[in-house]
Amino acid sequence: MAERKAVLFNFWGVAVSSSPRDVFRRLEELHHLPGGFLSAVASRRDSAMSRAERGEVTLSQMIAAFEAECVKEAQVRGVTLPSDWSVRGLLEELREAMMDVQPAVLKAAAGLRHRGLLTAVLANHWLDDSAAGDGPARLLSLLGGHFDQVLQSCRSGHRVPESSAFSSALRHLGVTSQQALWLDADEEGVKAAEGAGMKAVLVENLADALDKLADFTGVQGTLEEVSCSGYLLKIPTLDHPAAISANMKEDSDNEEQNNKHVILSPKLVFIYILYIVSTLNGEIAANTIAYSILLCACVCVCRLVGTYTG
Repeated sequence: MAERKAVLFNFWGVAVSSSPRDVFRRLEELHHLPGGFLSAVASRRDSAMSRAERGEVTLSQMIAAFEAECVKEAQVRGVTLPSDWSVRGLLEELREAMMDVQPAVLKAAAGLRHRGLLTAVLANHWLDDSAAGDGPARLLSLLGGHFDQVLQSCRSGHRVPESSAFSSALRHLGVTSQQALWLDADEEGVKAAEGAGMKAVLVENLADALDKLADFTGVQGTLEEVSCSGYLLKIPTLDHPAAISANMKEDSDNEEQNNKHVILSPKLVFIYILYIVSTLNGEIAANTIAYSILLCACVCVCRLVGTYTG
């Protein structure tokens, strides 16, 4: 039996388009802080943010400590922090960036799973003990519906690009480093993964990086639509968790059928349900299955009405 391969995605810069450094850079420009000021404070191994990402302190505990570290760094550099600057403002920017999940990555992950490959997303996250709404829960539900493993640093105690983060992820997936590929938008993460014995792809352009998956997996990387029993199913996103639609495979000899919706049948709806159960979980799957069952019932009623009135 062939060994299973695994594809691991960095959350920051790959699953979502931005990285913390991008957010830091924007805020440094906005508040006229020296370039690299926030990154220098946050990236230290013993910084409040690093400790929060390893789960050693909670978010609320991290805020005051990180604020103090920024004040100390400003004193060392002879910089005056502006009155409109705050760590809470920084965290709001990071939260917003966290929710910007890229649909192409979700589709690629779902397609890889559909073809028998293992997938994981590694995320440097903190333990959010604030009343920030249901955003974090919705994010985890979305990621969990498309990846085999969602490994948060605050739960595992290992941050990317620490070598322990990769070894922990490989153990969770049950594969060796030679069976795994890492995608990262940061050169430091790519080098760390290669140092751990994994193959790695530097994500400078997402479409190009996903295409490179074919060299490792033998599967087309972008996988914008996943073929299932002769039908093409579009993958739901965070903004539209139940928005699953389907089109018949287009007949290459009949151009007039391009982009037309299919006429749904109970059999087709059943195929949707089987696909959903195999790729999604949690609240997303429950809601989508309920909608599918209702749709199937409506189709049956319409067919009965058509039989008696036809």
